[in-house]
Amino acid sequence: MNNRNRIVFFALSCFLAVSTPVCRASEDVFSIRGTLPWHNFLSGPSAWNLEDYQDYIDAMAGLGMNFIGFHCYTGGAERYVSYVEPTIRVQYMNVLPCAEFDTSMTSRWGYSPLYTTQFAFNTGKLFPSSVFGAECALRATSQEDRYRRAQQLMRQVMDYAHDKNMKFCLGFEFGIYPPEFFSVLPPGAMMSSPYLPDPLHPANIEILERYIQDIVSAYPGIDYIWFWLQEMYQPGAHFQFSGDFQKEYDRLSPQFDYTQSPMAKFNGVWSVLYIEKARAILQRIAPNVKMVISGWGGGSQLPPLLPGLHKVLPKDIIFSCLNPDQGWKPHDPAMANLEGREAWVIPWLEGDRLLWHPQPRVSLLAEQVSLAASQGIDGVIGIHWRTQDIRDNFAAMARFMKNPVTLDEPDGFSDKEKERVTRQWYEESCREYYGEEAAKIIAPWLTRIDVDQTLGHGAGSEEYFPYMTHFGRLTADVRQRIERFQNDLASFSPLNATQDQLNHIVWLSNTVSFILLLDETGQQLEIADRIKNLDVKGALAPDERESKIQEALNAIDAAPLSDLFTACANRVYSRGELGVLSSLNQKLWVFVQDRKNYLQNALRRP
Repeated sequence: MNNRNRIVFFALSCFLAVSTPVCRASEDVFSIRGTLPWHNFLSGPSAWNLEDYQDYIDAMAGLGMNFIGFHCYTGGAERYVSYVEPTIRVQYMNVLPCAEFDTSMTSRWGYSPLYTTQFAFNTGKLFPSSVFGAECALRATSQEDRYRRAQQLMRQVMDYAHDKNMKFCLGFEFGIYPPEFFSVLPPGAMMSSPYLPDPLHPANIEILERYIQDIVSAYPGIDYIWFWLQEMYQPGAHFQFSGDFQKEYDRLSPQFDYTQSPMAKFNGVWSVLYIEKARAILQRIAPNVKMVISGWGGGSQLPPLLPGLHKVLPKDIIFSCLNPDQGWKPHDPAMANLEGREAWVIPWLEGDRLLWHPQPRVSLLAEQVSLAASQGIDGVIGIHWRTQDIRDNFAAMARFMKNPVTLDEPDGFSDKEKERVTRQWYEESCREYYGEEAAKIIAPWLTRIDVDQTLGHGAGSEEYFPYMTHFGRLTADVRQRIERFQNDLASFSPLNATQDQLNHIVWLSNTVSFILLLDETGQQLEIADRIKNLDVKGALAPDERESKIQEALNAIDAAPLSDLFTACANRVYSRGELGVLSSLNQKLWVFVQDRKNYLQNALRRP
């Protein structure tokens, strides 16, 4: 690892000076140019310390960015029920919810708790302590201390961002509660159908004000508060409202008739009422703090509501929205039709369906940022978790924020133009990063898998789930292409490369090896998993049971686990890669041990 365990962005700023055809060439193309590093996974800011944030903000400043924003989970549905983060502290009826940043000893987002000393093949030696996570989480001695330390850290991050002339934003999903609050809410606070807080009930207004008040008090000088429409819950068509809500529904729902969807109409009215209450509270207690709303870009989430929300809500509320399909698609067209209102789009530097894999997205970001510029969108904010793995995506987004490319088609690039822009980027980037000789091999390959999105579909490694044997599986064609690239990397000796460039080539070689090894591992573990599940269901024929179980154990032994973990460990440049290595242990290694233990015990049973 060569003692590289902080946030590292290598040679980012040098890429900004290279000329490209532009529609406008000025820093004021977008008034807001920033990022949204997303808390929750160990490969992201949940595991960062102050010096990591400072390195990160320094890199942003060097690239001309002026905004950093954060989202805080406060509960939700499904796997979000108990997911509460401590950057916002709200106590209601003397109940302080359990909240924490994840570490290698928590069990959310598909992670099984493990001490780093339990990690496979001595990979735990790369970690500074027996538990991996942010110091504010590891040092906390009580629930109250978790909040105090987390807020102190984020306050320091805000102050450092302000020192670098960056705006700071923090927010949460309105109408989403930690599980403890449901026990102390008075009758009537929750609607009968759907089971969501009634935004007109006094208890819910009080809780909303406490969220806003805590943010304002904990982060004096905050520039924006981000109010997110909740992600998960989509009510059905059967409704049962309080009298007050019914009156407001009758008044406001016609503004959403264009959706022709009872669900969308309800979501629109429910959101309007919450947003109006939040705006009134914010104007009363912190009139200098700007209000932003946001949400997910899926077809049934925020986009259908945008025209109605724009018509109803005051124009001083900023609208933002994640690009749909984890960023494989550009922003919804409605974001370009918000006349008189500031609007920010949020492309994805990477998606959380592939957080064990490279995600080259220069072609997507060049097109999406340039499209936003051509439509007069006010801000572009890139969401991501990892750091080293998205180096090119990060730097490319920054360049195209300043120098967007002129689109050769109304809504994007032609295939020819997308290829040209992407190839030019990688040729320039790879010469600087890997050296002249290595770039001749690496740049064409990165261009190809970026434009084709070779790894973007089918090889999932969904970080929000435990390990499953489809993680990292490749088609035969993709595997052959990656094997050819691996052979090309191994066959040449770069001339006149610096030591840093040689290190980068080794990093890339280990990344390519990891892709192939994860595919091989999944093939073997699929056999073991299938046979275990058949035995659990009693579906193995008695005369074949012993041989099948032995076949499953043999498959585990045949999986290239040692090589897989070694390749992952050799990729560690920053805390982002430490987080991936921790995830690999807490998910895949735990999966292996579970299947192996079951199968060995099964052999001893009649």
